[in-house]
Amino acid sequence: MLKITSTILLAAAGILLVGCNMVDRPYYGRLDPYTASHVQFDSEHLQDCTAISAAQPTRNETGLLFVTTTIRSTIDEDKAMDVYCTFTRGGQVVDNRLGPKEVHLHARSTETVVFNSTQPADDFQLIFETRN
Repeated sequence: MLKITSTILLAAAGILLVGCNMVDRPYYGRLDPYTASHVQFDSEHLQDCTAISAAQPTRNETGLLFVTTTIRSTIDEDKAMDVYCTFTRGGQVVDNRLGPKEVHLHARSTETVVFNSTQPADDFQLIFETRN
């Protein structure tokens, strides 16, 4: 009887010890090797066939943010694209994905794109997407 009791106690202690050591390891996100940019393209082709000026943000007295950039075609064909803008303040989205603004970029021509926030904002991101 003593042998059975000690076997049961030893098995229970073993189960408790195994259960205590079973802590799942955390999964960490991979660090993005690319730096964040205010302007992004949806394809490598669109990036390669255009040149873009640095986006120029300005702010009015109420804190609304106005963003202007110029995009130029570097190829001998017309390109149609949609441009979207997201405005943020303190890391929080205040105007999510405004647009699309349709841009018809003729061969070797330049177009200006302007967005403005509808609420006070301190940062932005422009996304250029090829139209099908």
